[in-house]
Amino acid sequence: MQHKIEDYQHRHVNNYNRMDENNPGDVIVGIDAPPQYPQAPLTVAASTMGVQEPTKPFAFDALIVSVVSYVCCCSLLGFFGIIAALLSYSDHRVNDHVSHKSKRNIALGCSIAGIVIGLLTIITIIAVCVSTISAVSHVADSGREFNLDG
Repeated sequence: MQHKIEDYQHRHVNNYNRMDENNPGDVIVGIDAPPQYPQAPLTVAASTMGVQEPTKPFAFDALIVSVVSYVCCCSLLGFFGIIAALLSYSDHRVNDHVSHKSKRNIALGCSIAGIVIGLLTIITIIAVCVSTISAVSHVADSGREFNLDG
């Protein structure tokens, strides 16, 4: 059985590679011969050997936190966070992932700092107002006790 297969392969290959006696430059090709395409030498650049990470969709979390910081806490840091988040988005669009992550972290840092500082400012203002109202009412109450008019 093995001999028959080898004989078939030998005749099959010889039919493809046999030169035409009348035209020595022509090769006789069988009916089911594989197509002959010109092949360029395979070259692989060293930079394409690394595995590219798949492009992930842009996460709008830094932009959302920046807008919340700017609108709710009236924070200048929220404004800088919005600018950094938009720059991060433009870096993401051109697949510059290192700059994208760096600017995204800057945007989140500015926004979170703006929210914290804004909340501390709001709490401080409320505490000062409450203590002022309390002090004024205490002075008003103490003035009634000492009726100096006569």
